[in-house]
Amino acid sequence: MMSQVTSKGRLSAIDLIFSVMDSHQRPMEFTLLLHLKDTPRLDAVRRGARSARNLYSATGSYIDKDHWARFIEPGDGVAAVSVSSSEDLAKAIQEFLNSPFDLRLHMPVQQLVVVNGTSAELKLVTRFHHAVADGLSAAMWLSHQLRVARGKEAAVAKVRGFTYNDLLATCALEVFAQWNRGHCNGRRQKIGLWLPVNIRQKSSAGFGNGTSRIRLYARYSDRASLADKCREIRRQVFWSNRHGEWAVPQEPPLTYLPQWAITPLVRCYLNRPWVDMATGVFSHAERWPGDSAEIFQDLEKIESIGQLHARYCVAINGATHGGRTWLTFTYDPALLSPGDIQCLVEMYQEQLSLARREF
Repeated sequence: MMSQVTSKGRLSAIDLIFSVMDSHQRPMEFTLLLHLKDTPRLDAVRRGARSARNLYSATGSYIDKDHWARFIEPGDGVAAVSVSSSEDLAKAIQEFLNSPFDLRLHMPVQQLVVVNGTSAELKLVTRFHHAVADGLSAAMWLSHQLRVARGKEAAVAKVRGFTYNDLLATCALEVFAQWNRGHCNGRRQKIGLWLPVNIRQKSSAGFGNGTSRIRLYARYSDRASLADKCREIRRQVFWSNRHGEWAVPQEPPLTYLPQWAITPLVRCYLNRPWVDMATGVFSHAERWPGDSAEIFQDLEKIESIGQLHARYCVAINGATHGGRTWLTFTYDPALLSPGDIQCLVEMYQEQLSLARREF
């Protein structure tokens, strides 16, 4: 029995057509039978299948109306049987192909590993439903599975419905929330993050100001798991990126005004006391543009001293490179002491420790 769903994605038009046209008499599926000489171990084949379902998330899902609904624990979807004759082989494959394949209940990629009990040769039978993949996609899926199985490619981690950046942002929100509760007699405050986002058409091309800003809020229960909190942050980021909380017009009218008129107008508008500037700033550079990662291969540490708006007492700026993440806390010494910052750092480390235990 599969676990409940954790995330959804709408079926494309062609996915929907293949799912609707599917029937027991004319199933919309195809099968690939691989005869393998350099035989990987069964547990390695299973590991590769789990990785492929994480890389191509729809293959770890079922159909719910017009959506792919991701299982929380999809498993590997690999059955195994040992045979000793060609007759047993044909029978095992036939039974596998005739077994039920309902996309409302099952994942759209199913596999059978047939092991020859005498020669230890392995045959990999894979059923692909056409609602999820065509022949080229099937080759991509199997290629990834076998590369992982043979140790030629790293396995893709479990899909959790949020990114590493979402996790770090959620930890910052939690630190701000805990700090405020401790200094506001336990009252719940409206806690938010001011988050820069890349709005370039090509994420790694174009020098200049290519970031906009969105605000993220702790819109979840204090009793929610850290994973659920991260998913809520992912939902807010997804919505803001598509609806544009801070839309940047292509031809801003202010650029046509003289400088003496622009300065007071912009300052008056952006310095309004009721403007929600959130609680603090968080930013994180997770990817390096182009091939610059090689240029920085000798890098030992990154410190990012961020700017502070007059309404902020602290900003957390991070950068990840070579599998390591550095966070820099920039603060206003008139509002926070070194001891306060050390406390905030320790609170953030506690959130990371919680993440390690939970994930």
